[in-house]
Amino acid sequence: NCGMAPLYVSIYMVFNFAYNICLVCILKYGNSNILWLSMTFMVPLCNFVFYIPSVPGHVQPKLGDLIGLLTICLGLVLYRFAE
Repeated sequence: NCGMAPLYVSIYMVFNFAYNICLVCILKYGNSNILWLSMTFMVPLCNFVFYIPSVPGHVQPKLGDLIGLLTICLGLVLYRFAE
């Protein structure tokens, strides 16, 4: 069923445009360290998205995966806000 393909491509383009604008704003108003942290945080966030049942190709989360992703997120937050 390719009838919805133009809608999906349009949604992708809007989100990709917004994502790239956000990256430019982070770099403009923050610094490269904050940009690096936000790019690193994208990996666990994308993994969490694939746990949503409505996403094509979703997988059931395993306890070890969740613990690992939460550990990465906690490490990033601690790195950002620790003195």
